[in-house]
Amino acid sequence: MTTAVLKQLGQFSPQDFSKISKPRRVNSSRLEQFTGFLDQLAILVEQQWDNLSNDEQTLLTTMVYDALNESGEVQGWLKRLTQRLSFAWMLLNSGEDAFVQYRNAVYRLINAVLDKIERSHPDYDRKLSETLQETLADSENYSAMTQDEFGEWLTSL
Repeated sequence: MTTAVLKQLGQFSPQDFSKISKPRRVNSSRLEQFTGFLDQLAILVEQQWDNLSNDEQTLLTTMVYDALNESGEVQGWLKRLTQRLSFAWMLLNSGEDAFVQYRNAVYRLINAVLDKIERSHPDYDRKLSETLQETLADSENYSAMTQDEFGEWLTSL
């Protein structure tokens, strides 16, 4: 099932999502295609999240949560190992620049979806406002750090 808004990105199928997060056979040009698709998808999420259907939002949310799922079970450990080997293979076959661009695109998409999920929570604006007010109120009770204090703090790290 291909959804209307996601169709705007070109030849899209839900099976492409599994290929995006862990492509098995990849060369530099294929990785660049994946990167371009991910960048377009991140832009779509950032700019048109509210125009996506519930099914599209659910599909993207599920994809992101699946990519972030790191269970401590043997199956989760095996999945992480397989993914790391896949990334190592991509790095060897495509070069560092293409791989870094790909990973940045993956992280951009994940962050865009998580940001939209967070902002869609009914309490988001209220909690953010309360936190900012508390922080500003608390900041009046503290003096600025001197250069020497900063140097000591930095040294202690």
